[in-house]
Amino acid sequence: METSRLRGAVLGELSPDGRWLSVLGTGGGYVQLWNVATAERQFTFLAHDKKSYDARLAAFSPDSRRLVFYSYPNELSLWDTATGVRVKLLSDVRKGGWWTADADAVFSPDGKTFVVTGGGGGAQLFDTRTGDLLQTFDRPCQSFGPGSPGGFWRGAVGATFSADGKNVAVLYAGGAARLYGVAGAGALAKASWKLDNFKPSQMRFWAGKLTLNGRELSGKTPNGLSFTLTF
Repeated sequence: METSRLRGAVLGELSPDGRWLSVLGTGGGYVQLWNVATAERQFTFLAHDKKSYDARLAAFSPDSRRLVFYSYPNELSLWDTATGVRVKLLSDVRKGGWWTADADAVFSPDGKTFVVTGGGGGAQLFDTRTGDLLQTFDRPCQSFGPGSPGGFWRGAVGATFSADGKNVAVLYAGGAARLYGVAGAGALAKASWKLDNFKPSQMRFWAGKLTLNGRELSGKTPNGLSFTLTF
């Protein structure tokens, strides 16, 4: 294991079962797993390409057996927390400049699937056990007018599942939202939203949590503005 990239560490997060503490490496492109009971480092998951230098995501599956790791700008991978082995390199299916902003991973209620979003692209559904790509959701074509930053803020910035896991809502920068069925491609419904005093550029670093209740999607913007829309 190359160790020259193990630098500063930030953003610790406990796994759902309380066994692991993940620690992201800023400027190093890695995530460490620490055993909470023994206070010992168990594994270090390092970006494979030696070019992804800023770890930004370490999302545990509900059963804590899988971890989705993202390091800016290229590394997206799925890891086994019991063995420390990389299950699959997910970024292979998202080439062409898709990973140009923060990524997020949201698991279904039963933990069998997860959706990954990223400010530079659309949203995709993966199998939690194997890492196989199950579905790619369509991406709305949006424009903010002459002189706007363009595609960097047109991608998917957040997602959430319905309580029964059958549907998933995806929020896109610029005010678009889509409701999809997990079992099939194509949007079931479309919606749009707009907030005063909120600029599209702020979507680049989305940090709000979304909730899907039936056909109602609600959440908060990074600067704390609440919104609700109905599909």
